[in-house]
Order: sequence, then C-alpha cells, then structure tokens
Amino acid sequence: MIKRRKLLKILMKEFGVNFSRQAKGSHEIYESANGWAVIHVCDEIPVGTMWEIVEQLKIDKAEFRKKLE
Repeated sequence: MIKRRKLLKILMKEFGVNFSRQAKGSHEIYESANGWAVIHVCDEIPVGTMWEIVEQLKIDKAEFRKKLE
C-alpha cells in the first residue's frame, strides 16, 4: 500500500500530473501530458492499483520506481 498523498506528490512534482476534475463519488481525474487516470479518494492505494495509475498516465515505470525510492 502507498499513501495517496505520497503518490500524488510524486506524480505532480516529478511528472507534471495535474488535477483535472472531480468524478463521480469519491474519485478524481488527473491528467499527464500523455494520458489520464481516475484516482480513488482514500488514505492508501494498493500497489497494483498504483502501477495501473502509472500505466494509464503513460509514465515510464522505471522512472517512477526511481522517484518512489
């Protein structure tokens, strides 16, 4: 599990991801230069979901892994 706040901090500061809009229920839409992802508003996000978000935003997984450490 990863804290949602930590994930968003990395995505926004390091990869230029921006909040786009509120989605239905407790979800938010974020956009990168090449893609978009719906992120659930909660305290922690499962690791598999985190990687799916990175993939949807079209972020290089190796680069993301470096920033995660």
